[in-house]
Amino acid sequence: MKRREKKALFALFAVVAVLALLLGYTYYSYYEANQALKSQVATLINQLNALATEERSLREQISSLLSQITSLESIGSLKNSTILEGGKRISISGGGSAEFDYETPYVGYIKITFSASDDIVFWVGSNFTNSFYSRYPQSGASSGGSFIVPVLPGKTMVRIDHPAPVVGASVTFTIEYVY
Repeated sequence: MKRREKKALFALFAVVAVLALLLGYTYYSYYEANQALKSQVATLINQLNALATEERSLREQISSLLSQITSLESIGSLKNSTILEGGKRISISGGGSAEFDYETPYVGYIKITFSASDDIVFWVGSNFTNSFYSRYPQSGASSGGSFIVPVLPGKTMVRIDHPAPVVGASVTFTIEYVY
């Protein structure tokens, strides 16, 4: 081979080597960038999944809060009611009484309907006032009737007195709590 051909071959080899190095460097740079992008994509997917989980949790909280608002609106409008006693039958001895306590967690009223074999008196009180604040009937006694009494949050007490000193009384009553 001639010297000139050797130089040309050497130059060609050098160019091929430089091109190979450039191609290798370009491939390595591309590979590194691709790995970094894959890592970023994985991080973004994890963040997206975390945000989706948080969104579900927030939607559940919103649903719960809306339910609570609806419930409180019903309470504020006295649209809810519970039967505290439904046709309860008791016997009270002459001159005796019977007392019952009920949890009334909201402001509202109770409606008491009753019938008795003899005249009786109902008293309604609260742990809020620590006393009885309502009497039915207002004076005397009664063997039947229906009345409404406002109640406060807490414990509501209902006492039934039988003023007759000798004869007992059988009483049937229903108490509805409206709140």
